[in-house]
Amino acid sequence: MTRGKVARNAISLYGLHGASYLLPLIAFPYLLSILGLDGFGLYGFILAVARYGILITDWGFGFTATRAISERRVKGEEVGTIYGATTVARLLLLVAAAVALAVLTIAVEQFRKDAGLYWIAFVGVAGSAMFPLWLFQAFHRLPLVIGVNVAARAVAVGLLFVLAKDAGDLNIVLWLWSAPWVVTAIAAMVLAKISLDVSFVMPGLRGAWAALVDGRHVFVSNAAITLYTAGNAVVLGLISTEAEVGLYVAAETIVIALVGLIGPLGQAVFPRSAEIATQGKEAAVRHAKRLLPVFGGVGVALTVAGVLLAPVLGTLVFGDEFEESVRLLQLMSLIPLSVALGSVLGQQLMIPLKLDRRFSTVIVIAGVFNVCLAVALVPSLGAWGTAIAVTITEALIVVGLAVQLRLARVIGGGPTPTPA
Repeated sequence: MTRGKVARNAISLYGLHGASYLLPLIAFPYLLSILGLDGFGLYGFILAVARYGILITDWGFGFTATRAISERRVKGEEVGTIYGATTVARLLLLVAAAVALAVLTIAVEQFRKDAGLYWIAFVGVAGSAMFPLWLFQAFHRLPLVIGVNVAARAVAVGLLFVLAKDAGDLNIVLWLWSAPWVVTAIAAMVLAKISLDVSFVMPGLRGAWAALVDGRHVFVSNAAITLYTAGNAVVLGLISTEAEVGLYVAAETIVIALVGLIGPLGQAVFPRSAEIATQGKEAAVRHAKRLLPVFGGVGVALTVAGVLLAPVLGTLVFGDEFEESVRLLQLMSLIPLSVALGSVLGQQLMIPLKLDRRFSTVIVIAGVFNVCLAVALVPSLGAWGTAIAVTITEALIVVGLAVQLRLARVIGGGPTPTPA
């Protein structure tokens, strides 16, 4: 965990996390001040919709394509066909996402009145779709592309202070969110050939379809996850006011930054988890047991930090208009611990063992539960209803994953499970 390829991957992914979440936090107080409660609520709603586009194009390739490449590299085989099939599949999904957004901006008034802003954010979705992070992750060569992303986002944050002056500049703010994705994607495609010596092999439709089928269960679980992450802001915005969205998104932004400190660790370890899983159930379980105290310790630390830092953030960052966000943040600070434990059980154990269907079953049920609970609570509690729903949902996911592992006889004894 402290040396070699996993450590390099982890450090690089934390750099990406810094670029994606921590760097924007530098501009967070400035955004709150120039956009105001309603403007920031609209900004949060648009980005939540954009994350649905990223979800669609990511599909599940961050795990399935990485897993396939790791397995093929162990055997000493070429990976160009996987690179080509995955890229073409993502392009097809990008077209589907564009069609969906076109329908929304034409048919739904709430989207039509700000259609131009949604399409600016969609440029970032396109950049994300063309960014083969999973390829560099499988090769343990993430520093090659993470540096480009960090630099691009740092420039974007600097330009934000120069170019955006008031709520009327929300289009500029969104351009500065989208542009780094495009820059990083272009650089990554060039580096894939130069540094990894991976050639893009054009697949037939059958190859792209096979990639989609392989990732379908992970996509379903990711879609359900989005129902209780980015989807919460969308549900809240459709039921309540932009002001309530602003209060919730302000707190959620900090929570996402905290949870994001777990994600890079999980992504860095995953290729190793996939390799160990090829040795059998017992080896995978031993590996997961070693990871639990590490991830659990990180989760506890982040939860405590969120609870204790919330009042400080209220004074230094949120301001009087966002005072309610402080208490929302304290409640939602329980989420990082649940995410950390769930990451080990799901991403580091179930997916490497190809228990994708069981994993997605838990997440889908949780996502539907979250939406139903939020819809029931938001009319009377507003942003609090959404915060309560997502906090409960994250805790229930850990329980559900543990139950599925026991039913599959991965934990608690029994023969090696049949992939499902």
